[in-house]
Amino acid sequence: MSAIFRIILCLAVSCYTIGCASLMTDNNTPVKVETVTADGVDVKEASCAIVSGVTRTEFKTPAVIPLRKASADVYLECKKEGLPDGRANLVARAGAATYGNILAGGIIGAVVDQSTGKAYNYPEWVRVVMGKYLNFDRSDHKDGAQTPGKDALDRDKKP
Repeated sequence: MSAIFRIILCLAVSCYTIGCASLMTDNNTPVKVETVTADGVDVKEASCAIVSGVTRTEFKTPAVIPLRKASADVYLECKKEGLPDGRANLVARAGAATYGNILAGGIIGAVVDQSTGKAYNYPEWVRVVMGKYLNFDRSDHKDGAQTPGKDALDRDKKP
């Protein structure tokens, strides 16, 4: 086998597997959840629950919750005595590793990533506003920053 052929083979294998989310990513997205009032004041120790499929995870805020990756949106509800409930949808979006699979010609890998849910990620930092129902979309995510919430009841309206 010639040296050039081996180099090309190594590059092809690297390109093919570099984007595979099933091999390159964890099963969970860590989601930082905080609660605030409509005025932006921190609400500590709010009782929250994330519902993902048949799984319900309860916790107190602030917290970082490992959320199992899936293609379905997740519902989040927080309660604190004396305040109106805060509710949110967390919208999953396909991650960069999946696009790497497609670009590198790994259609089979992309299909596996889609079917296992590993192709998707959730917003990594959300602030639930007590008294509001917000939509947090992974496509609005910026590394190291809170994902902005949009009014979930108006999410289908065009500007």
